[in-house]
Amino acid sequence: MLKIYLDWNIISYLKKEEYIDLRNYIAEVKDFFVFPYSRAHLQDLYQSKSPTNVIKFEQDLETLTEICQTHLLEYNNSIDAPYPYECTPRQYMERESLTLQAYKSGFESISFTELIKSLMDATTFESIRNYLYSTPLENSIENPSDGSYIQNLWDAILFILDNLSSILKNEKLEVEIYKSMCKVEGERSIQEIQNINSYDIFDYLNKLCISRTNKNLTDTILATLEKTNGKNSYNYFLAEYTTLAFCGYSRDKKRNILNIMTDALHAYYAMRCDVLVTKDDGMRKKAQAEFIHYNSPTKIITIEELRPFLEKEIYNQYNLDYIQHEVIPKYSKGEYRGEGKLAYKNVPSPIWGLFTNCIKLPEAPDALALKVNLDPNGYVYYTELKRFFLLVMENFSDKQKDIFQKEVIDKFLTRNKNVILSIKVFFYFKKRQIELIADPESDVPLPMVIIRKKRKILFLIVNIISIFQNMYTSILSLLSKS
Repeated sequence: MLKIYLDWNIISYLKKEEYIDLRNYIAEVKDFFVFPYSRAHLQDLYQSKSPTNVIKFEQDLETLTEICQTHLLEYNNSIDAPYPYECTPRQYMERESLTLQAYKSGFESISFTELIKSLMDATTFESIRNYLYSTPLENSIENPSDGSYIQNLWDAILFILDNLSSILKNEKLEVEIYKSMCKVEGERSIQEIQNINSYDIFDYLNKLCISRTNKNLTDTILATLEKTNGKNSYNYFLAEYTTLAFCGYSRDKKRNILNIMTDALHAYYAMRCDVLVTKDDGMRKKAQAEFIHYNSPTKIITIEELRPFLEKEIYNQYNLDYIQHEVIPKYSKGEYRGEGKLAYKNVPSPIWGLFTNCIKLPEAPDALALKVNLDPNGYVYYTELKRFFLLVMENFSDKQKDIFQKEVIDKFLTRNKNVILSIKVFFYFKKRQIELIADPESDVPLPMVIIRKKRKILFLIVNIISIFQNMYTSILSLLSKS
């Protein structure tokens, strides 16, 4: 299923009367898509919590739960990537003992002196401090709190770190600091950054960084992370996103460190989804720059585009005529890569909500395999498999459902690879023989479907069996009456 990440502002808008039809439609189709939530959603939720708005807090939590259900996406340190977990937002809050203070404590002012001291010996520290203290600013900065003037680089850095949240809210002060620290025309430079395309912003910042420090932005961030929080994708993404914000790129309406970090978290988790939906233009532009930088195919749409997108995907994923005549002919032939290997492209929309590859088997021209390619998301929720299994069983008899539960679903639930690989179930649809097995090449338990044309002899056998089954049913019916 497509993973659709809703920014917190979308969750808020869905409570409004003008979006009630969209919310109802999402409720109708939510079993055909996955709407993951992350720690960032809970962070936004807690920022608005107070003793006087408990009712609003519960309403927001109910909306989040109704839409996202049990689809948690959380960073996993062992794989250095977001990973799917099954629990409701309330269960996650209780498990993590989440509180507003716990969130805010992670964004308190930095003690610049203590940070520098922790990274180097006392002699080196004093040497750097004296150098920065003796380096005058190009233009003095007025301290709004007492009217004094900051005239050297050391005091300027201390002032910035001690007053970061206030600075982000004061556009004039931010420009003055930018002008003094970068030795450029501050207002002009910030305006230039605003007009830079999302594809070019990191190149621009790299050149700017090299001109000031002889190091590009990437190396500077990595060197800093290595000495402080640890070098991983989570910290690196957040550092890059906040760098864009601090440079004035795509200004945020609420410019404070907590909001910027929360938006950065949303963007990080959205990068592991197929679609990001947001109404925040500032967040959208920075997220787009990051997605381009990471070669992420995540698509960004607005709330107005959401319903048409969902409607189109429902058609593309479940309309058999479209799949048979439009998708399979175009995407079932792999690109030859030499040494007998073929590379396959993902289909535009997952077939039956699950299969992202349709492959014609070279050794069996009349056979087609449907497979799940975990790229680019890298994960699958069990609810996605469950939805596919329910689709398969839709027209089964109770007895067939019991057999399918035992031979397929229960085996998948064991998570035992040998048991899972023993899965092999045959059924028939029109003139096709369909074989359901476990994908032998996948590292995680995933189903694979092989579709073959039924041979004439097979047609004959199926018809004979069908005749005998009907005869047997008729005999049992007569016996019961007698």
